[in-house]
Amino acid sequence: LEITNAVFEFLQVYEFQKIENTSDRLALYYFNLGYDRIRAKRFNFGWTLGASYVGGEIKKAGFSYGLNAEYFMNSKLSFGIDSKWSKINSQPVNSLGVEGKFHKKKYLKSNND
Repeated sequence: LEITNAVFEFLQVYEFQKIENTSDRLALYYFNLGYDRIRAKRFNFGWTLGASYVGGEIKKAGFSYGLNAEYFMNSKLSFGIDSKWSKINSQPVNSLGVEGKFHKKKYLKSNND
């Protein structure tokens, strides 16, 4: 089993309530190790295992797992999708991400940068 990637993600969710003139925010952290199970010329499919953490007032950690796929249109352009599932305080903490990547020689530019 060869780990093919390690990913750290930080997501910040904001909620603004105009009527009550208040706002809330929630910080989500994910650290996952990934394995590309199926690697083909134009397609990758894999899974991730790791940890999730909810900041703010909650300050709890949990186990996370996920699936990801990437399709290579050509040598310069690819599209990917990933989903992560976790449970903290018996509540689901899930994420879904979609991204496009532009590859230029040995460098990568992602829409998440």
